[in-house]
Amino acid sequence: MSEGIDQTAMLLGEMKATIESLKATVVELARKSDERGARTYKELEGIRLDQAEIRQDVKEVKKSLDDKAAELEGRLDSAEPTLKEINRWRERFIGIQMFLGALTAAIGGMTVYFWKWIAVKVGIN
Repeated sequence: MSEGIDQTAMLLGEMKATIESLKATVVELARKSDERGARTYKELEGIRLDQAEIRQDVKEVKKSLDDKAAELEGRLDSAEPTLKEINRWRERFIGIQMFLGALTAAIGGMTVYFWKWIAVKVGIN
């Protein structure tokens, strides 16, 4: 029976050693898991901070664009009377060109008629 007790004691010792080994393995795995979780949360926090910074940059750019749009709108409003006057003068210039074209055509027609009259008087025609 002594032999059975020795074997049982030996098995118990092996089981205790195995349990200690498993315990050490579990502790190591738990430590690695904690480190991985901490690293993950740290990276997520970095991403969150980057996202907040990007949002702030987008707000600043939007505000800047809104300010520039308002400034351009003001400048356009102040330039509108001048642009209307330029358009009026351009229309007048087109009218003058049309008048001069008609006048030139009339003068050309009268010149042809005059030379024809002279040709008839001289007897060329």
